Parts: sequence; C-alpha cells; structure tokens
Amino acid sequence: MLENGIGEIPHDLVRLGLPMDSPVGADVNEWRYTELFWLVNATSKISHRQREQALATKPAVLTSIGKQVLDFLYAEDFIEFEAVETADCCSDAELRLLANISQENVSNDKLGSPVILTDGHTAAGIIKNYGEKSCYGLADATSYGIVKGAFCAPKTWETVYAMQELEPSAHAWYVPIESLNGFAPRRLSSFCVALSERADLLPNTQYPDEKDVLTTAHEAISEQVAKLLETAKPVPPSVLNEARLLAHSSV
Repeated sequence: MLENGIGEIPHDLVRLGLPMDSPVGADVNEWRYTELFWLVNATSKISHRQREQALATKPAVLTSIGKQVLDFLYAEDFIEFEAVETADCCSDAELRLLANISQENVSNDKLGSPVILTDGHTAAGIIKNYGEKSCYGLADATSYGIVKGAFCAPKTWETVYAMQELEPSAHAWYVPIESLNGFAPRRLSSFCVALSERADLLPNTQYPDEKDVLTTAHEAISEQVAKLLETAKPVPPSVLNEARLLAHSSV
C-alpha cells in the first residue's frame, strides 16, 4: 500500500483533532470496508473547536479527506456538524445511496425513489429513500446545511414524513431546497476519500455493493443524479402539506 495512502488517514485525523470512536487495526494490509466507515465517521465531530485549532496551528495533512476537512475548516461559510436525531448516517448510508440512485431501481415502480434537492437549476443534494432519509450533498449549499460529499440529516421530521408519504414510482422526484426546513451535516462520506486510497481496501473486500462504494467517485454520483433529474417529477404540494400536518400533530 502507498505510504501516503489510506493508512495515513488516522494520522491526519489526529492532526485535525478528530479522534475515531472505534480504533482500526494496526496492520493496514488487513483493513476492510468496515475500517473505511470508522475513518470517515470521525468527521462527525467537526466543530468550531476544530476550526479554531486549525486556524491557530495550520496542520499539515497528507490525504484527500484530510485536505477536504482542512479546506472546510478554513472556509468563511463554515458550519458545525450536528448529531440531529432524524438520521444517524450509519455505515449503510453509502451502500443504500448507490442502490437508490441506480437506474434499474429508480425505474422500478414498486420501489421508493430518491428526491433531488434543486437550488435554482443545480442539483444540490439527493435524499435517499432507502433506510433513513439522509441527504447526500452534491454541491455546497451551506445556507441550507448541505455540504458537498457529506451525509446530512433533515433539521425537522417534516422532511422525513414527506419522504414516507411519496408513492413508489418509476422516476425520481425533485423539490426546491427552500421548500424544506434545512439540514445539518452529520459526517463526510466515503466518497471524500480518493479512489486511489479506497483501492487499498479492495483486496480484503468481499461484497459487490461494498466494492461499488470503493470504486465510485463523487463525480459519478453527480452525473447519475443529473440524468435522473431529466425525467424527475416534482414532489406534489399535497405531500409537503400532509408532512407538515403530521409533524405538527406529533409535537
């Protein structure tokens, strides 16, 4: 494995003040897909404390995700990552996202289709309709809590209820991002780790869906969503209204 490959990520995390919840094995050659989740999950701790530390110490990082975190910490539009209860963005998030946006599954009218968040004419994010209703950031829209490459949780249950109200369809859905109540970034995704670094895990990865995560770039996801948007239908206003009623009645 490359000296500055995936095995360097834990060191970058230490430099950035982002400890992992679960330690990874000492032998990088034995790492599997599971280790990748624990590496990226450490970014759920991104806060103003790390930002202040980075601005003060200017840490040197070597990996792709380390550089992305550092750029984010330096950004003027920095927003803190939050543990919002509507979605915990677990280790299945990447797997379910890729499954949900595949053309085969979107074309199946017996399955729930994803919802694309549009910001003007741009696809800013996509909410997966498999498992928890987290949103994957396609582009930075920090005023709405969307961070490129991050999994973000809905700020309120209204968005979750709206997803649940949508009927299975043979097309994707879209909704203007301002129609929802905003999001909170939970963690960066595995797609923020360079393909060359993720490739280090392929020899020990057995399952095809996990291999898909290791070999899919963020740009490929954006291109697939752009294709889905061409035939997507707007989320009916009645669905959003019903979701608001459900959210208010549950308070």
